[in-house]
Amino acid sequence: MLFPTQIINQSWKVTVPEINSWIGEETPIPLLPNELSKTNESVALELHADDREGTITLKIFVSKKDNTGHYATSGELSTNKEKSGKTVTLSGFAGEKNLIQEQYSAWAQNTTFNVQSNQTYPFWKVYFDLKNLSNESNQTDVISKINHYLPENNAQKLKPLNQSLQARQYQVKLAQVGLNRLTNGQNELNLNLLIKNGDNQVVKEDFSKPNEQSWVGLPIKLTNFATNETNLLNIPIKARFAPITTKGKKSDRLDISFENLITKQQVTWYLKAIVRKNKVDELLKKIKSSVEEGYKIQYKDERKWRPNAKINDDVFAISLNPEEKMINYNVDKLYDLKTNSGANLIAGGHEHNDVTFNNMKIITKNDNGIKLRKNLWRIDGITGLNKELKNLFSLSTFKDQTDDNANPFLG
Repeated sequence: MLFPTQIINQSWKVTVPEINSWIGEETPIPLLPNELSKTNESVALELHADDREGTITLKIFVSKKDNTGHYATSGELSTNKEKSGKTVTLSGFAGEKNLIQEQYSAWAQNTTFNVQSNQTYPFWKVYFDLKNLSNESNQTDVISKINHYLPENNAQKLKPLNQSLQARQYQVKLAQVGLNRLTNGQNELNLNLLIKNGDNQVVKEDFSKPNEQSWVGLPIKLTNFATNETNLLNIPIKARFAPITTKGKKSDRLDISFENLITKQQVTWYLKAIVRKNKVDELLKKIKSSVEEGYKIQYKDERKWRPNAKINDDVFAISLNPEEKMINYNVDKLYDLKTNSGANLIAGGHEHNDVTFNNMKIITKNDNGIKLRKNLWRIDGITGLNKELKNLFSLSTFKDQTDDNANPFLG
């Protein structure tokens, strides 16, 4: 179906037979009788196409072929176009308003979808994939990214955005991605769909343009996720040595990152689940492997003993916080001595031996993974790395259960 502007194509004058070719045979505009057509013609002038409404407005005239005048509906001949002709509105063409309504209606027919029954994606992966997508300023392929997790049967997928709307710069926006934990322990994923126009304005089903605070879109739910996910350790881990300075002293911070976990909150949830499910030792083995692989890639050095030596020589602290980008610190310690909670996701970064704060011992010498090397505090190789991470995971942040219902790694 064509839009009105595609039909009239900048025409300023069309004949009645042309008009009838647009509207079909059911309700054609009558042609002039033979006797009248000898000296007169019926034409449409003053055409206006409305792609939003899907209408063409025009004024049909019965005019003298010798251009001496036009007839009014009363039959009077006049040279004044304002007093002549009849204004007609043709509807039923492709219109942005109708297509928007049809799109929302198609989505609204089924707002609950089961993920693939044989799906290999844990709930947390789907949650973070879509959550991170919803936070992007320029979202692309929203429907196909959601449908990726749904069964192959098209009847069980979301309808893609109409191609005519896409051609007119409309796009789908994903918003309000969140989880709902049911009483049986299963997780549901809630999300909202909105359509935006080329001016980045939200467009509702009635074609009004509310702000996103007053209307968050059409709610959709994904269900049928497997319960008691055990594949937490399948998340790829990367390690990188980042040069830093602390009060002018040069050292390295070992940055540990987890694929697709891009905020401190996301990593905190993940580590809470690791602690809760007693998988700390397994995680430490994976981190060790990632450090060895990361060193090999970063420094192009295949020698197996070098990562341990690099940690010994240069690493002062370990960060698991993807938002930690600072490289110049005006303090000499990075560990959160004040709260000793682990909330900053920094391990190491303190002195050696017993560590005290306000006359309270918070790390014992035996549990301390820091040593003094050439008058500088350094992580004591892989052994010290494990000690510092175990200490971090033992702190209150990873025992707190107040936000368990919001943690996509639990349940």
